[in-house]
Amino acid sequence: MLYQVVRDGEQQGNTEFVAKIVQKTVGGDLFRIETVQDYPLDHDPLVDQAAEEQEKNLRPELAGHIENLEQYNTIILGYPN
Repeated sequence: MLYQVVRDGEQQGNTEFVAKIVQKTVGGDLFRIETVQDYPLDHDPLVDQAAEEQEKNLRPELAGHIENLEQYNTIILGYPN
């Protein structure tokens, strides 16, 4: 089950919602880590895919990268559990 937050008519995932609160509080840039290939939204297929990736030590291709990571002193990483 995918939980979403609706704020000001915009639908956001929980992690995105919290990231925007953190950004508003401490400032900084937002960068959304996304893979080239979409993951399943249903729980069981998602768990199966994650287990297969871990078993094969796979790393999914990222859709984007931060050009100059050295410009940051602090990085706050948020992710769904």
